[in-house]
Amino acid sequence: MAEKMVSLGVTLNGVKQVQKSLKQFQPTLQKKLQRRATRKAAKPVLDTARARVPEKTGKLRKNLKLRSVKRKRGSTVVGVSVKTPERHVLGISESDPYYYPSVIEYGSAKRNISPRPYLRPALDQNKNNVRQIYASELKSLITETARQLQAGAITEKGVKVKS
Repeated sequence: MAEKMVSLGVTLNGVKQVQKSLKQFQPTLQKKLQRRATRKAAKPVLDTARARVPEKTGKLRKNLKLRSVKRKRGSTVVGVSVKTPERHVLGISESDPYYYPSVIEYGSAKRNISPRPYLRPALDQNKNNVRQIYASELKSLITETARQLQAGAITEKGVKVKS
């Protein structure tokens, strides 16, 4: 049975200066820096989602994770998502048609369960913070990486050079 996935997206505007600075690096290093900044920016969303999720056993709260978004080969899109755990981690049978993280988020008309969203409000609450953290983290990563490149501490692909 396929899991229902909650997809949350944030479009970042106003970071064009930072993005231009990023273009000075090799594409692999660009993606690496973007991934690190995106992960750090998404952390408050994860923390808020964990705080908002109703707790019965604590398994859902404990097992919410940040995961890299799979991308197509050659794509420049970098992202992370808050991922709910798989059925076996939560103790849900494969034959059970209900995946309770989705039922909590969206409710269930068949079972007369009202929605108690935890993922969407977590994003809404942190949207501006995510943009700010992303831009400042990317800016500091660019500065630090440029310094390391000049010092010869890393290669153009971001691999540390052995001393």
